[in-house]
Amino acid sequence: MATYKEKVGTAVTNNAGAFPGAADGELWFNSTASTFQYQYGVTAGVWSTGNSLNTARNYLGGCGTTTSSLAFAGMDGNPPENSNHTELYNGTNWTEVGDLTTSRRFVAGAGISTAALAFGGETPSENFTAKTELWNGSNWTNVNDMGTARYLLGGVGITTAALAFGGYASPGPTVNTESYNGTNWTEVNNLNTNRYNLTGAGTNTAALAIGGTPAPTGNAESWNGTSWTIVNDLNTARQAGAASGTSTQALYFGGTSPTTGKTESWNGTNWTETGDLNTARRALAGDGTQASALAFGGEAPPRTGATEEFNTGVPVGAWSTGGSVNSARRFGAGTGTK
Repeated sequence: MATYKEKVGTAVTNNAGAFPGAADGELWFNSTASTFQYQYGVTAGVWSTGNSLNTARNYLGGCGTTTSSLAFAGMDGNPPENSNHTELYNGTNWTEVGDLTTSRRFVAGAGISTAALAFGGETPSENFTAKTELWNGSNWTNVNDMGTARYLLGGVGITTAALAFGGYASPGPTVNTESYNGTNWTEVNNLNTNRYNLTGAGTNTAALAIGGTPAPTGNAESWNGTSWTIVNDLNTARQAGAASGTSTQALYFGGTSPTTGKTESWNGTNWTETGDLNTARRALAGDGTQASALAFGGEAPPRTGATEEFNTGVPVGAWSTGGSVNSARRFGAGTGTK
């Protein structure tokens, strides 16, 4: 078997501690820790394909994390109908669980996979609904309605502190914002821009409202718990996308104008383009963080159950023979011998 020097052209460097001068792909020996270490580069952000939803659908709601997520409502079937299907994701597979009380599409959601809210949307009997349902990890229960019935709205937060904003209400796009305290919805200060088919990231006291229509927009607004402030726009104006993260560290992905897989990362000031979805789509749902997000469902077209996970700092060909890696990232160093 050829030696490292014969393959690479140089001997393994001996260094006391970390080796700041290591090039990507270089192996060295850390004489302080008595381990071999390996330096590797990273990508800006990558979407990887996972197992699909059991029911392909678009205009659905979602909340949770990349390892524990909830997907609910939407539009499925042929011809398409409003859905009450709910599915739970465990990081690998989606499993059908208890259905919503009311079938609907164009819904918003908030919370986590074991404690969630579904609010607004369009039902078979209502063009605009204010209906709100609470998920306890097993079942959905009707709770108090929003003050303004609407669909294609944005939503963020948790079951005891949620925020609903924008959407399409009678007679058209709205700036209305409502705060939920676990019992009742209360009107608070409005968005600056009327829009629907938008999405959000963050919490009840620190949120982003992103994109939307009429006329696909890149408009973004920041909520501080009291008022909305216009901040820098997306690089690509669009509607019907999904988002994850917080008001200062967010990810926005997918959408239409036209249908796209474009993904943009928000640092609290500016949006930067990063790795695209593998399946370009609109009317999808998403959750998670800026660094670890989940995208599921939507319309490519046709309607899809495709699920993808986003991770920043994914190493390219990373491995190690022992100890820690100098530039450890997700899927980083292993230990032991080869």
